[in-house]
Parts: sequence; C-alpha cells; structure tokens
Amino acid sequence: MTSQHHRHWPKLILRLTSLYFFQRERSIDLVSLSYDASASTYDAAWTNHMRDCSDQMLSKLPIRQNARCLDLACGTGYVVGKLAQHQGCSVVGVDSSEGMLMVARQNNPEGCLFVHDDILQYLRRLPSESVDVVTCAWGLGYSQPSKVLHEISRVLKPGGRIGVIDNSILSLREMYLSAFQVLAEQPDALTHVLQIRFLLDHHSLRWRMRMKGLHVLESWGGSKRYAARTGAEAIARMKATGAAAGFEHSFNPRLYKQGEERFMEVLNGRYGDAIPIVHRYLAAVAVKP
Repeated sequence: MTSQHHRHWPKLILRLTSLYFFQRERSIDLVSLSYDASASTYDAAWTNHMRDCSDQMLSKLPIRQNARCLDLACGTGYVVGKLAQHQGCSVVGVDSSEGMLMVARQNNPEGCLFVHDDILQYLRRLPSESVDVVTCAWGLGYSQPSKVLHEISRVLKPGGRIGVIDNSILSLREMYLSAFQVLAEQPDALTHVLQIRFLLDHHSLRWRMRMKGLHVLESWGGSKRYAARTGAEAIARMKATGAAAGFEHSFNPRLYKQGEERFMEVLNGRYGDAIPIVHRYLAAVAVKP
C-alpha cells in the first residue's frame, strides 16, 4: 500500500474503534454479498473439505421419524439434504444469501423449503415449542450467538435437539494476522469493521447452551489444515470458501487491489510455498429438557 511499508498501529486502532462505534451497521449485508459471489465455488472449496466435520455433528444428533427440522445459515443446503433423508421429516433451510439459496434449491428435493431471511429474525417469528430439530452449520458467528441460542431454546419442543458446528474466532488466525499487518500500513483503506461474533472454543458454546436452558450432550473442537503454495492461491481459496466473507467489501475500492497484492507479498514472504490455512472449529449437540 506504500512503498516503505511503514506500519501505523495507533492510527489503525483508532480507525477500528471509530468505525466500530460510529459506523452504520452493514455486516450481514456485506457477508451476504460475499457468499452470493462464492455460491458456485462453495461446495467444491468448502462443503467437500469440511464434509466429515459436518457429518460428525449430524451423527451425534438422533432424529425421530416425521420430525420438523430447521437448518439455520443453510448455505448450499448440504445439511438440509442430510436431514431430509430421515423418514417423514420436513426441513426448512434459512439463509441471508440468495446466491447460496439458489444453489441449495438445485441441490435438494422439491420437498425442502428454503427461506431468504436473517436467521435471528426468522426464529423470532416462529411459535414457541414448534420445532423438533434445529441445526446451524458454519454460520452462527455471523449472527448473535446468545440471542440465536435463546430463540432456538424457545422454539424447540421439549425433547427437541440442537446441533451446532462453527468456526472458532481463532480460525485462519495466520491469515488475519498478516492481513492486519498490511492494513496497518494504510489504516484509512478500511471503511467498515465487520461485527462478527465467532466463539472462542467449544467450552464457550457449551456454556451458552446451558445458560439458555439446554442440556448439552456432547461438545468438541478440532481443526483442518490446507497449505497454499502462493499468496494468490491462499486468497482465492478464502474467497471461494467464504472464509473472508464481507472483508473485501470493507475496504476503499480504489485501494483494495493494491492492498490485496501487498497481502500476497506478505504471505509469500512469511510462509514461502506452504501458507497455512487452518480452519479451527467448535461443535456441540444438546437437548431441550
């Protein structure tokens, strides 16, 4: 971003603070824009890579016949499709990205219903004790976890189950530390601070579930690693998976390309031909007493 690459950490901190408290909140809209753009690449880049993790969560979530199921932040509908395989189950998938929902409708049978909506607002409109199973795979941190879990607890029937798997706030930390280094070289390039609320670990998720009156059956965490050979490949993968959702729309468009090139340079210099892309995740399943 600058020929000398001087870093202005105090100025960056001031910029982050000012935007966080005084900006017009647009995080969910910016995240949805990114997922709209990555919808066609998402399954190949993300779903297939993390499929075993999603399946592990689902395997710990027993589902009765004819259950009414709800999948929040459903994306391209992988979890919806797995839920629909259970005999007699009706499944609704909710997501704020219309692009992802278009792919979900193509991937799943006509009996599955997909709704374009904010997951928290959708939950708030549901009657209490009206759903048997709620899942949320890879999207809880884009909303407000405590409020979402409160609404899930409210809408679940007694004996109803919930399964959550999500990125940890420490996911991709190697990439984001490098990104902040670049941003410190020109803090004014930042135009929006995303209010993302990923949790620290599965203990944090477990505690929040308990606070909402849910009985946690099991919680766990883990990670999956991928090594990119170049900075360009690393950035392309982050865009394809949605891992950088919203971030490319949070910068001055005039400076974004220059900043992206500098980001590639930093990644190449720091990690060589083995740039670590580490997805750290947390998960839990619980029942409403």
